[in-house]
Amino acid sequence: MSANPEHAVVGQRVSLSGSGFAPGAVLRIVWDGYKGSWLLKKDDGIYTRNDFFGRTFEPTTTQLGSVTTDSNGAFRFGFEVPEGFGGGHDVYVKDGDTAINTVGVQVTASATM
Repeated sequence: MSANPEHAVVGQRVSLSGSGFAPGAVLRIVWDGYKGSWLLKKDDGIYTRNDFFGRTFEPTTTQLGSVTTDSNGAFRFGFEVPEGFGGGHDVYVKDGDTAINTVGVQVTASATM
């Protein structure tokens, strides 16, 4: 399985392609991500520069859709990179709840003003 491009920003279109699956298989495409937040502590209701204690992350999954393989067991699937923290993310192909293949997508942080 491959992703094109392998490096993207939030909202950018990515195309997956895969082969070697059973013909006519209905597969789920799942984005493995994480939700992050800052660990902060207030002193008397006010944040100061000494109140930063790091970051925390919790895993999340987002179902991007499903795809049916062709008569040769191949598929193509396009999606937009979901909102979230940058860094490495896995895109899984699942048969039911079982992951049968994966590919990585590196999400680059971006900002607009």
